[in-house]
Amino acid sequence: ASAVRERVERWLANRTALAPDLVPAYLKVAARNGDAALFDRMLDAAALEPDALVRRQLLEALGAFREPALVERALELFGSGRFDAREAGWMLWTLSTGRESQQRLFDWTRASFEQLAARLPAQYSAALAYTAAGFCDAEHRRQVEEFFRPRVSTLPGGPIVLGQVLGIVDVCIARRAAQERPVADFLSGY
Repeated sequence: ASAVRERVERWLANRTALAPDLVPAYLKVAARNGDAALFDRMLDAAALEPDALVRRQLLEALGAFREPALVERALELFGSGRFDAREAGWMLWTLSTGRESQQRLFDWTRASFEQLAARLPAQYSAALAYTAAGFCDAEHRRQVEEFFRPRVSTLPGGPIVLGQVLGIVDVCIARRAAQERPVADFLSGY
C-alpha cells in the first residue's frame, strides 16, 4: 500500500507519473488506506484540475476512503454542491461499494434526500437510488424499496432507476445464496 501511495503522491505532483489507464485503480487503492492528508491533497487536486475526466477520477477516489471521518467529509462535499453533481456523483457510487461506508451512505441519503432533490435536476434526484445498489440482503432491499419508491416514482426515469437498483440487489442476494454453501464447504477443509 505504501508503494501505491508513493506513486499517487508523485502523480498528484506530476500527471505523467502514472499511465492514464492506471490512475483510477491507483487512486482508489491509495484512498482505501489513506489518511486525512491524502484526502486533502486529492480534494485540492480535484478543485484545481481542468480536465473533467481526471477531476472525476479524483472525486471518485474520495469515496474510497474507509476512515469514518473521511466518509463524512466525502458526504459533506457532495452535499455542499462545490462540484458538479454529474462528477461528484461518482464519489457516492464508490461509497456505495464499500462495506465500511454503505450503511452510512444510505442513512445520509435518507436524511438528505429532500434537500438534495431540491437542488439537483430531477433525473439526478432519481439517480440517488443508486447509492443503495451495494446492498446484498433482503432487509436492506426492503428498506431501499420502501424509502425510494414513493420518492422517485414521479421523477423522470425514477421507476426505471429503482428497478435497476433492486435488480442489482436481487442478483447479489441470489449469487450469495448460490455460492455461500459451496464456499463454506470448501473452506471447511482448511
